[in-house]
Amino acid sequence: MTVLSKLLAPLAVGLLPLAQAANEVLIRNHCSYPLYFWIVRPGVHTPDDKVITVPARTDFHHGMEDTGNGNGGIALKFRDVPFYEVAPAGILQVEYKFAAPNFWYDLSRINCDISLGPSDPSYCPFIAGGVQLVSTEPAQGRCPVAWCTGTHCVSTYETHGFWNGEPTFNCPVGNDIVFDVCTNGDAPVTFGGGKGEEWKPPSPPTGPPVGPSVPVPASGQLYTYEQCFALVNGTGLH
Repeated sequence: MTVLSKLLAPLAVGLLPLAQAANEVLIRNHCSYPLYFWIVRPGVHTPDDKVITVPARTDFHHGMEDTGNGNGGIALKFRDVPFYEVAPAGILQVEYKFAAPNFWYDLSRINCDISLGPSDPSYCPFIAGGVQLVSTEPAQGRCPVAWCTGTHCVSTYETHGFWNGEPTFNCPVGNDIVFDVCTNGDAPVTFGGGKGEEWKPPSPPTGPPVGPSVPVPASGQLYTYEQCFALVNGTGLH
């Protein structure tokens, strides 16, 4: 699925009790480390530097976009490290299509491997700590909860393809969907090494490489070519 047309200004705030705002995707990060996501619209490439950061234990409100008839919907791509462009890159997706009087939505883990650990780039972020996607629509039979924890998912896309009864759901316009991560506690972080250990890129070199030290000749002293070559190559003067 893919996008919708007018983005309401998002807002990151501390975690608050759930309150309905109408036609929003509320992202609630219960982890002790940041969540990163990208808004991918139909036919538009979204690079890594368009990342939106949701700090630890805060909320983010994304206003649903209407992409119009005949176009795809929006994909919100989630990761626990701030890049996803270069494959393999394990991501979770919340996808929706706004089509009044309803909107369609789903949770997908088809772009990560639930059997892999955090040292593998295809690892599924957040799932080990629990994730869920729930609607504010009271009729849960129409808008069921999608969730994953450990190595088990319910009402969630886990493979590519089309089939009867696939887990895409629709709710009346005027409701929200809420995506919670780390519902049961922290999950290990991709390339981390433990729960809550945030990935950090390697530090760049602090300066240019230092070459061999060549003694300064005494006043009036000249080195021959062979002596200079020996000094630069560390073999010393003879």
